[in-house]
Amino acid sequence: TIDTANNDRILNSATAFAADSDGAAVSDVSDGDGDPANDLNGTGFPLGGPNNNDSNPNEVQLPAIGAVKRLANLVNNNDGTFDATYRVAVSNIGSVTLNTVTLIDQPSDNLNLATISVVSDVSQSGGTPVTLGSYPNLVTDGSLAPAEDINLVYTLRINPSRANDSSLLDNQVLASAVPVIGGEVRDLSDSGTDVGTTNPGAPGDTGTEDDPTPFIVPSIGAAKTISSS
Repeated sequence: TIDTANNDRILNSATAFAADSDGAAVSDVSDGDGDPANDLNGTGFPLGGPNNNDSNPNEVQLPAIGAVKRLANLVNNNDGTFDATYRVAVSNIGSVTLNTVTLIDQPSDNLNLATISVVSDVSQSGGTPVTLGSYPNLVTDGSLAPAEDINLVYTLRINPSRANDSSLLDNQVLASAVPVIGGEVRDLSDSGTDVGTTNPGAPGDTGTEDDPTPFIVPSIGAAKTISSS
């Protein structure tokens, strides 16, 4: 599990021990950059002691991506339909750059049946610029350095009566990317606003980090507009 609050510099060294021909113990700490005079990797070693850099550690590179999604605004059109505005946030929560970033919305079968149209297609409300697509292909390409993020918004028109079960109008975003090292990383969005937690108390929360975002049909007599910033 990636700890988003403490993943900026994870360092690793190896120490070799042996005995020489006279039986005396010898040892050496590995050098990650191969330069005894300079700290090429910028690890800050040695913190004290001799003025050399022949034992610099290697940095452990951890690729990871995190996504969250929430229903930010809901308008009752008074004809059985609702305009639902979703906000999505995706962040590079690892320690290496991510390329070929894509985001695909994955509505449940019931939400897919209930969706009549796209009222406002995906737009970017903040974060690092990326290549936008059209719903459900929200992002088709982009790059994120560590700690960089993407913020998106789009609106769907939904008629719950068209679903087989109007209590199951959930959806998630699948975020994927290719790090500069290693294979593809993926994450299914969690309902909420914080990529660094499981979003306790958010709509649909079950205590996990990949809870779908629910669409809850307002009861009769509910206000026409329900919104949160």
